[in-house]
Amino acid sequence: MTSEFDLAQEDFGRALYALQPYANDLLVIGGMAPILYRLVPGFAPAVVAPIATREVDWSTPPKLPTRGEVAWRLLGAEGLRAFEVPGFGKQRGRQVFQHERYDAERKAPVYQEFLCPLRGKTTKIVEVQEGLTAQPLRYLDLLVFDPITVTVDASSGIHVSAPCQVRLAQPVLYIAQKVLARDKRAAMPGKAEKDLAYAFDVASLCRPLWHTQADVRQRAAADTPEWSKWLGRAGRDLRELFSAPTADGPVEAARIFRAFGGRAPDENEIHIVMSRFVEAVF
Repeated sequence: MTSEFDLAQEDFGRALYALQPYANDLLVIGGMAPILYRLVPGFAPAVVAPIATREVDWSTPPKLPTRGEVAWRLLGAEGLRAFEVPGFGKQRGRQVFQHERYDAERKAPVYQEFLCPLRGKTTKIVEVQEGLTAQPLRYLDLLVFDPITVTVDASSGIHVSAPCQVRLAQPVLYIAQKVLARDKRAAMPGKAEKDLAYAFDVASLCRPLWHTQADVRQRAAADTPEWSKWLGRAGRDLRELFSAPTADGPVEAARIFRAFGGRAPDENEIHIVMSRFVEAVF
């Protein structure tokens, strides 16, 4: 029987192929990103199995240029249809893209969603392109700084009909954004804990290049005073979260890895890796 994680990878492959005209505009963030970091040349072999995810998050600029055809039509051609989740009151709801195998009248368990950087204080849904909306979130600005491009092909385990290019955030910025957004994620059961597990996974994968990640962090901090403030806070939060094997970071991340099966690092291993990552990079 095909699992929802397998279906998520199949649908991600469809979306990835469909959105190739926008490969230089979009980034894959969220839980699918650690799977893609495993494809980055020079990164270390994975020490844990990837955490299964059913949703794919794409980061888009607040105004997405049109590259020939609008994005929602390209996704529709691959069987991914838009569904608008009911909003609160008169507010517009989130838009997700789900495969036509699912009931068109309800939100599916496997879907693609678009997010964009939050500018100002309003969190209203943004129409980034004709027919395509995105939920604005704070700190996503960081992820577009000097992104990494990887090639996804059949050998990756992700179902693509042809080799595709996809952009990822620099690992240090991916981890920083996860930690900075922690307060907002606390109300979503399991989300904040999974973010700490993702942070350990990605920090372990990029270990051979921690020195270059320190350079990325320094250059990003020098880009704007706001980013400098954000990254300073991210470093302090990481130090506190992973300060000891009994701190929230190792305890919550270890719980997530145990729940998903496979090799589960213990709290002490997570503490050691993350403490060394923070010392080397922040």
